[in-house]
Amino acid sequence: MASCKLLPTDDSLTKAESRMRSLGGSDKACDNPRKTDSYDTKVRQPTDGWGPPRTEEKKEGVIDQERQPSVLRAELQIYADEKSWAHLIIDSTVSPLDATKSALFYEIKNTGNLEVAVLANIPVVPSMVRDVSMVQKQYSLSAGNHQSFKTSIDGRFEVHSATIVIFDKGGDKILGVNSIGVYAPINGKPLRSDEDLWDKLLK
Repeated sequence: MASCKLLPTDDSLTKAESRMRSLGGSDKACDNPRKTDSYDTKVRQPTDGWGPPRTEEKKEGVIDQERQPSVLRAELQIYADEKSWAHLIIDSTVSPLDATKSALFYEIKNTGNLEVAVLANIPVVPSMVRDVSMVQKQYSLSAGNHQSFKTSIDGRFEVHSATIVIFDKGGDKILGVNSIGVYAPINGKPLRSDEDLWDKLLK
């Protein structure tokens, strides 16, 4: 470690030393040690103590149940041929009703020129199946049309992935498959596993 000698005050400097100092020069590896920016870095406990430790358990995908969550949106473009296509916009929203109950909304729009049928493998609880029919069977959506589904659940919700299968309007030919994010009950389960779904699609 280099040592620094104590430099004389400015009024006792020779002309040569003064010039060297004004040009930023020094005959040591440091400046005048009389000037320092050091400060105390000790951390001291507050007089009223640190307080109890904060513990927070957060499961991945689970969101703040008391705030109004943002809209989850997915857009899918599906072509039957060069001139026939469907542009699907799928919105998922949730609105807490009270401390234990929430309303779930799913809206799907088709802004293309092709009628399609949609099957959504969303995690559900039994009470949702009747309200959100596209989880149980293919739901037809004509060009330029939209459909909203609303249901309510007891308990917490989370962001979950859901497989979306798009068929032609007759439901015989698969035009596309994709995965989107939706709000769903934390204890919800799809009516079919993705493995079973893919097995049926590939047959």
